[in-house]
Amino acid sequence: MTEKQQVLERWKQYFKEVLNNELTSEHTDREIEIKNLNEDVDILPPTYNEVSNIRKLKNNKAPGPDNIVPELIKEGGKKLKHRIHTLILKIWEKEGLPVDWENSIICPIYKKGY
Repeated sequence: MTEKQQVLERWKQYFKEVLNNELTSEHTDREIEIKNLNEDVDILPPTYNEVSNIRKLKNNKAPGPDNIVPELIKEGGKKLKHRIHTLILKIWEKEGLPVDWENSIICPIYKKGY
């Protein structure tokens, strides 16, 4: 493949296969089993201390689609930590992620010899 459009189509096909796998019936049964177990167990929502432990974020990493780098989050202080905790609690209650969090940027990096 030498034409740009062919290469792009091939990458599109590759990531579609990798990222959109259909679950096999074996996985589906396992998920149902785990879900049924979770219904019997009361799991507490994340605490402020668990969520606010953002100092573990690695520096010098590329930002996501929101263009926010880890260093900015780490320097956000208590107010940002409280807002992140509030957001996580809302997600916990609704049991679903915001639609924007489903987007990502994939940049294939070519390496010598491959």
